[in-house]
Amino acid sequence: MRIILMCGKGGVGKSTLAAALAVRAAQQGARTLLFSVDPAHSLGPVLGVPVGAEMTALTPLLWATELEAVAGLTDQWNDAKAYAETLMRSQGLEHPLGAELAMLPGVEEAAALTKLKAYADSGQFDAIILDNAPTGFALRLLALPEIASWYAKHASRLYERYGAQLLMALPMLGATFPLPPHGMIGRSLGSVGSLRELPRLLTDPAVTSAKLVMTADQLGLAEAKNLYKWLSVYGLTVDEVIVNQVLPSAVQDPFFVGQKNREAAIIAESRQAFAPLPLREVHRHPEELVGLEALGALGASLWPAGDALAPQSSDSALKIESVAGEVRVAIKLPFVEPKAVDLAKFENELYITIGQHRRNLLLPAETADMQPVKARFSEGKLLVTLART
Repeated sequence: MRIILMCGKGGVGKSTLAAALAVRAAQQGARTLLFSVDPAHSLGPVLGVPVGAEMTALTPLLWATELEAVAGLTDQWNDAKAYAETLMRSQGLEHPLGAELAMLPGVEEAAALTKLKAYADSGQFDAIILDNAPTGFALRLLALPEIASWYAKHASRLYERYGAQLLMALPMLGATFPLPPHGMIGRSLGSVGSLRELPRLLTDPAVTSAKLVMTADQLGLAEAKNLYKWLSVYGLTVDEVIVNQVLPSAVQDPFFVGQKNREAAIIAESRQAFAPLPLREVHRHPEELVGLEALGALGASLWPAGDALAPQSSDSALKIESVAGEVRVAIKLPFVEPKAVDLAKFENELYITIGQHRRNLLLPAETADMQPVKARFSEGKLLVTLART
């Protein structure tokens, strides 16, 4: 099965390109789900049919759905949300406001990942095309599985040791707020812990890859380079770059000559910056690309031959392997200066700090008593060797 994320900043045409790829995959015989986690909900207008939280069948091999965060919550998250609303009301907040505040940070991303995992595990689909939200949401989405793993490991340990005693002590300490229902915290931690399997799914380039969408201007290039860096930091393999909304070469109007020259320069710079990734150009169309027929034609022009779902690059963003008693980690860090990177390790967690940002990379359990003995940069990758000392 393949999972492909269409990534880029807002307004670059991710929804249209995700839909075009999904239609093309279905044309080639793959049972395909087009899944949007973008709160803007652009799929309906692009497809020309209403799309919501329930799966909509578009063809015998193509379905579409959009994330509704509240509808996507599991029973465990709903327990936590209901308790948060009760807690807000106990402090004098009106119910509507309490309901809004009860949507805790990360819940929307957790709902998206829970849905994605359920679709991937269902066996119903050969491909899931994810119409991703703009950059900030996309990065939180990728960070959450590792954060969930950390909480499942450390918070569960603390809760098992002290949770019951703390809940019993709160009333004696004069707590005036309602206590969580019996078992709710444990169930919520279990729901968080269920996301621990996702890093393996998201970082396996044979299963999951991303397509980076940008526009042919300086801002678009800068944003794409930044997003490529952070997608790689989280181990997600980018397999191609798509430059969207390019002026076609047939346009000869003098008014557009300067813009065409600037776009050509940006595309040339992008090819060099993202090499060896393939780069595709999508020319502006005179009419809106709406509906399955138009999207299918766009998909066929972009991926005319071969399997549209096949990875376009085998350059994995993250590789962890055991060799002769050592564990070797290779993580792609494009556009990162070596001097900007710091490393630290605790148990089987490798902390990679880049500027103000830190990634917590969970390593195999066998590395718990290992330490980094060598670290170097080579061809845009950070190579770390761990061994027992």
